[in-house]
Amino acid sequence: MTRYVAGDYTIRMSVVTIPKTKYDALKKKARAYDILAKKAKNGTFFDIPATKNITAITKAFRASGRYNEKFIESVEKGLKQSIYFKE
Repeated sequence: MTRYVAGDYTIRMSVVTIPKTKYDALKKKARAYDILAKKAKNGTFFDIPATKNITAITKAFRASGRYNEKFIESVEKGLKQSIYFKE
């Protein structure tokens, strides 16, 4: 049987051995991908926003207390550049 060893990985014909931490990371990414793919298939990935008003959106971000001002300013700048969102 042919065996290749490269760092943490061992490959034997059709069997690949990787560390558990790498396996867990790959499983996490696969689950995230599955969720995104399911939402895209169901048409729920790109939901229509409740409002197109940039001021209302940034006001809601500030009111939540979850985001710092630099982030909110970045979101506001992006929304102003979008043809979808208008004041």
